[in-house]
Amino acid sequence: MNALMISKKTPYILRSFPWFAVFLLCAHLMMLASLQADQLYFNQTIPGLTAQCFAPGLVSTQNLEHSRMIFSGNMQEMFWATVPVPINEETDETRIYYVRKMLTGWSNPEILSLPVGNGRSPVLSPDDSTLYFLATDPASKNEIPPRQLIFQVDRLKNGWGLPQPCSTLPIITQGKMTLAFCFAENRNLYFDLGGPDENGRWRWKIYCAEFKDGRYREAKLLDDRINLGNNQTPFIAPDESFIIFSSWREGNLGGGDLYIAYRIKDGGWNEPVNLGTLVNTGAQERFPGLTPDGKYLFFTRSRKETKDDFYWIDAEIIGKEKQ
Repeated sequence: MNALMISKKTPYILRSFPWFAVFLLCAHLMMLASLQADQLYFNQTIPGLTAQCFAPGLVSTQNLEHSRMIFSGNMQEMFWATVPVPINEETDETRIYYVRKMLTGWSNPEILSLPVGNGRSPVLSPDDSTLYFLATDPASKNEIPPRQLIFQVDRLKNGWGLPQPCSTLPIITQGKMTLAFCFAENRNLYFDLGGPDENGRWRWKIYCAEFKDGRYREAKLLDDRINLGNNQTPFIAPDESFIIFSSWREGNLGGGDLYIAYRIKDGGWNEPVNLGTLVNTGAQERFPGLTPDGKYLFFTRSRKETKDDFYWIDAEIIGKEKQ
């Protein structure tokens, strides 16, 4: 009882029923833990197994959110890309935004200043020391479509250095377009690549470039189970045990659903499974990604009134597609 600091001044119910004091203490600690969890995610209400719009008006805006949501490993920074609406495809006005956690709370979203111009698809290296992003090769601005390069910018003590074309990663070739790329823990690179088919319709496939002996090997298409139909915006699990991606294929609920496929013993993939109605709708879902702690699945969903917004859901949803 002394440990609970029960005295004559303690309310009668607590003096008479010390278990009630323990209950209140536990409830208070649980409430504090919940508040701390909220603060890790821009002070948003934590979702369950119903997908919720993430930070409406702050992160999910009237513009087009056009990337994965990227978290630093310590959960103190977030990065994403946004295209202003109305969209001007000729000028490619995509901007990378970021927020950071401070002692007083989260900073307001700011545009990441990039001397090379517009940036897209931000990705942090596995150790958070380097930020990668896609941008137009200045030498091909007049080409249609212009060539894309992966740029990198290194983290400094007080900010970021100057962006440089990344010489160690594969170049995205002329006439093709990448929407998203990501790294596994072993630095293997996964990305989508799209271009017009013989009928002029854009089709997307998912590739992997293996990192071996200190360099990247030639990128290879993932197997036909993954690349059936039209597929884009892959997210690879850190240990490469599963991949989540957006796909247009038979059985879709709408304009592109999120699917998951698991690695099998021979190094290939099992048959992709639709993540179901808890995630997918008649709209387009894409740009999936897990938070570094593995607790939540983020993705974008298109809506007529706001183009694409970020949504999030408890990562417990992963695995339920097997049930």
